[in-house]
Amino acid sequence: MVVVLVVLALGGLTACGDDGDPVSVGGTPDDSLPTEPEEPGDPDDPVASLPEDDATVEGVIVSGDAGPELTDVTSASANDAAYYAGAILSFSDSGTFVDADGESISTGDVYDQPAEIWLGPCAESFPVQCEVLALRLLG
Repeated sequence: MVVVLVVLALGGLTACGDDGDPVSVGGTPDDSLPTEPEEPGDPDDPVASLPEDDATVEGVIVSGDAGPELTDVTSASANDAAYYAGAILSFSDSGTFVDADGESISTGDVYDQPAEIWLGPCAESFPVQCEVLALRLLG
């Protein structure tokens, strides 16, 4: 009889396992843990997700032998334009790519058109290799 009571008592304790709710040691909900995910940006407003800072360069992306290549570069300084001219580009999986009206476009739609381009860190190689974080077509 004692064995049955011990088994029932232990079974009851294991049935009170973690139900996924954030609970502090005192048994009350812990307000320091997030209970709802943060709201994402408005998916119908892709321009809002472009970086707030100025584009790294303006230029045209063409299909080069080694992949997408940056040409016709304009920038704040001649040195920057020379640095980025001919850069081999890759497109960020989480990047923002929009047309002049702010509508989302695919990376296949960015070729041979003038664009504002936000670049991430570039590999110091020749040619320079950069990741496109965001792009807005100019026309």
